[in-house]
Amino acid sequence: MNTIMQAIKTNNTNISKTTVSEIIELIRDIQNRSPGLNIEFKQDFRHFLELIEENQDRKELSPMFDPRYCSIGADNGFWIKGTNDDGEVVHLQAVRFDDLGQTTLSKHWHKNRLLYRPPGIQPDFEKS
Repeated sequence: MNTIMQAIKTNNTNISKTTVSEIIELIRDIQNRSPGLNIEFKQDFRHFLELIEENQDRKELSPMFDPRYCSIGADNGFWIKGTNDDGEVVHLQAVRFDDLGQTTLSKHWHKNRLLYRPPGIQPDFEKS
């Protein structure tokens, strides 16, 4: 878990050290309460995409985490893979950090609305 904390601290993200520590403590607590759950932190989003595509029960990957559609990687995100004792993937979760600078969240979403569309749904932007 220190690896992800180092990655976040050294990649110019705006997430605070306190927030990272809280996330790590929360995950440690989850592992302690869930024997047989193994959690790994990853930053290779191409591998994340492969896992999503291999899992028939999951919908397609959200564009905001899909390296085919946007710049996502160690400098602005990470993902968590949970496996059971048999090595089966039981949980996948991705986190993305975007420095919006002087832009509001509303303007950012409007400019990048295709990245935030739910997987498998083509929204009607005129009505949204």
